[in-house]
Amino acid sequence: MFTKRIFLRSVFLLVILLMLSSSGAHTQVPLEGMILNQVARDQGVAFNSLEIGAFDPITFSLTGITLYQAKVIDKETGDIYGVVVDEGGITRSLEDAKRAERAAYDGLYG
Repeated sequence: MFTKRIFLRSVFLLVILLMLSSSGAHTQVPLEGMILNQVARDQGVAFNSLEIGAFDPITFSLTGITLYQAKVIDKETGDIYGVVVDEGGITRSLEDAKRAERAAYDGLYG
């Protein structure tokens, strides 16, 4: 009975580990790749000619919003593109996030 319990616990842990390892984390595109894809598509530039020049997270503590500001460089032309995205790679307005943070501040402190 004791060994049966150990066996069942081992199987349970194995199943949990397998579920965690196949949860999709390995198939997700990194945020930097999403940004490069977006700039290539929006600007009509070859993906391979682009690189991330700067990548900075911006966290707004009162609203709990984190945005990522990136500068993307076209290595062939030297053109620079600025992009602000959320954690899902969706383009967002930095100004809107600043306004929301200011409104949250005003709501708390007047």
